[in-house]
Amino acid sequence: GLENIPKSGPFLICPNHASFLDAPMLYAVLPSRIIANAFGLGYSDYWKGPISRRVAEFFKIVAVDSDLNLVRALQVAAMGLRQNEVLVMFPEGTRSIDGRLTEFKKGAAILACELGVPIVPVGIKGTFKAWPRGGGLKLYPLEVVFGPAIDPRLFADASDPYAALTAELHDKVNGLCNF
Repeated sequence: GLENIPKSGPFLICPNHASFLDAPMLYAVLPSRIIANAFGLGYSDYWKGPISRRVAEFFKIVAVDSDLNLVRALQVAAMGLRQNEVLVMFPEGTRSIDGRLTEFKKGAAILACELGVPIVPVGIKGTFKAWPRGGGLKLYPLEVVFGPAIDPRLFADASDPYAALTAELHDKVNGLCNF
């Protein structure tokens, strides 16, 4: 589904999140033109050490604690999108405990609706089996599938555009993962 990725930003890439392998696998298949203009939000506790800080800098990961500072996280994300960057954002907010898709937060929908930028839904399969939460790393086939971009303008007339777009994104990612 690489043909579903817009040629340039701004837009959001929103995959499911089941493992620490999700982001590396996503970046492994993204075209270099997208990686060059991509940034992500990452939970601040993971980026405190000297090595992890360098990894965060290299991959343009903005360390935030969205539980404590959600408004700041959205402001940082909006600033990058306004500069025609591509935001990689896991709408579940955290890794799945059992590998199944969980509830999506509204952050991606808020950004997409307010800035008028599309969201590319992504299904990542196999990473939970390869490296489950609390488990060890093992060999398992992995697959990354990109769906068609979702235009947030299609939800402008909904009674709650953020909720409607979030539900659509969840459905699309779920379909790409075949959960």
